[in-house]
Amino acid sequence: MRQAVINDLPDVSFQGFNYLKLLADGGHIQPLDGLMAADGGWSETQYSPSVVATGKINDKVYALGVAFAFPILYYNADLIAEVQGGNKELPADWDGILAVARKIQEAHPEVLGAYTRYNSFLSQGHIMSRGGSVGNAEGTKVAFIDEKGMAAFDLFRRFGEAGRRRSI
Repeated sequence: MRQAVINDLPDVSFQGFNYLKLLADGGHIQPLDGLMAADGGWSETQYSPSVVATGKINDKVYALGVAFAFPILYYNADLIAEVQGGNKELPADWDGILAVARKIQEAHPEVLGAYTRYNSFLSQGHIMSRGGSVGNAEGTKVAFIDEKGMAAFDLFRRFGEAGRRRSI
């Protein structure tokens, strides 16, 4: 923002996604659509549609993701095996993971069966992985109050229930 104020903008800049709308609306960045169309080597297969969509503001591409962060799930394979009859494999869906977490919690009240952080990064991930959005395209309204957003917040609730400590 400082560089925009003093009219010394860089040719290429690495910004957080959260600044895109502000920079685009202020005219501080230029859309990439023309460059992409003029590039004979550009192909829609180079970037997945979801990566391109993250950089769109008002139906114009202003950014392309170059690095993404992913949440990591850590688990205790010994406890998993104990409650699954020797199977150390974690289930592949949230329902299965939370069912195992509840079994761990029941078998070991002193251990949290499940724990997740309740922050913006994970909230956005759970909402967007369901095809939802945190806000509308204009950035003027909250959009996570639909069924996709509610499903994400329901998952947080279920994590809380699966990881609730009991009196021992």
